[in-house]
Amino acid sequence: MWVNSPGSFTVAYTINVTGSQVVPVEVTFQLWNLYDQVVGEEMTVVPVGVLSTGANALTYVFTVPADLPDGLYHVRVCIDDGSDPLCSVQRRAVRVDNTPPQPVVLERPVMDEVCAWVTGTEYELFGYAVTGTEYELFGYATDNFGVAEAWFEYRADPANESLVIPAMAIPGQPGEYWAAWNSTDVPDTGPQAPGFIRFCAEDLAGNVA
Repeated sequence: MWVNSPGSFTVAYTINVTGSQVVPVEVTFQLWNLYDQVVGEEMTVVPVGVLSTGANALTYVFTVPADLPDGLYHVRVCIDDGSDPLCSVQRRAVRVDNTPPQPVVLERPVMDEVCAWVTGTEYELFGYAVTGTEYELFGYATDNFGVAEAWFEYRADPANESLVIPAMAIPGQPGEYWAAWNSTDVPDTGPQAPGFIRFCAEDLAGNVA
């Protein structure tokens, strides 16, 4: 995982109870550097009666020391029920980065040219047509922060409210999106007043293009 410093990250761990919990359980979380030195340590106590018999999935929020240098670290979890502590041996990598986060800019989506118009009672699209009254819309969007969702909008007039057509990501085709457009859902237009379709995308930071 990648963590800004100062910051925090969540540690997921499991305590397996074979019988009733009769003593408090101490759990110690250690942050180690690549030289096997402890650079941060925190502890929590699980009171008696909290843990049930069997595997108990738990989480703990570990605070990264503010003065920790940039670099790669790993987490160690030790569980002590009054006998010898049992410590994890498999490393969980944590990348600490003190660099201030940079503003994220959504790359402008690029789409195939799509134009909608009406001839009499027939709805048509430039490009991709499907049997019946449904048509296919295709769009392409990439972003350096990850695309959260994409959609198409149909608008008969710039002043009118848009009709939103949800888009689905095409499996195996990164950045490509598809939607089925049912022409019966589209408001009437005429040759002199065509409707317009645009492709929109939003990234994980909330930027929309």
